[in-house]
Amino acid sequence: MRKPPTTAAAAEAAARAPFETADKRDADAAPRPFTVDVKLALPPRGATRIARLRGSFQVLGGGEEKVIAIDKLKSRAGRPVDDPVLSAAGLKLEITQPDPGRPAEVGLHFSGHLDALGEDVQFADAQGKDVKTRHVGVTGAEGRTATYNLGRELDDPVVVRVPVLVGQRVETVPFDVKDVQLP
Repeated sequence: MRKPPTTAAAAEAAARAPFETADKRDADAAPRPFTVDVKLALPPRGATRIARLRGSFQVLGGGEEKVIAIDKLKSRAGRPVDDPVLSAAGLKLEITQPDPGRPAEVGLHFSGHLDALGEDVQFADAQGKDVKTRHVGVTGAEGRTATYNLGRELDDPVVVRVPVLVGQRVETVPFDVKDVQLP
């Protein structure tokens, strides 16, 4: 078992360490710092320091970004998408039934491990040219449904490209901080 860090800076460095070489998306980028907020009760009146604060937190990171391409969106509406990359990432995807009053909109309903979703969903036509979209909303208590306006009626030659992260892992980072001065 590794020894817990003894300062806040050491705890942050320990949290980043397992992921600094594992993040394939930004292999040439500098490590990105993050902050962990710890909510504490008010100290007793007159307290000047925290003698010891210890615990742990979990971070999610690493993995490899893969982009899946799904065609025939109109024909697939209302049915789950069967894709091995989605399964490996712990995600499920369904193309939602289009609203007859909004033929230019398409909805993508994701459920499962939503942290594995990448950031930039893109649409393309049959020739591979980008279809300009306008993101019109995200909803959902049972997953996430993102709705996009394609600016034209949805047809089968439209393809959606969805980035997903496969192989992410959870790392538990312990911390043990002593003698923290209070303001």
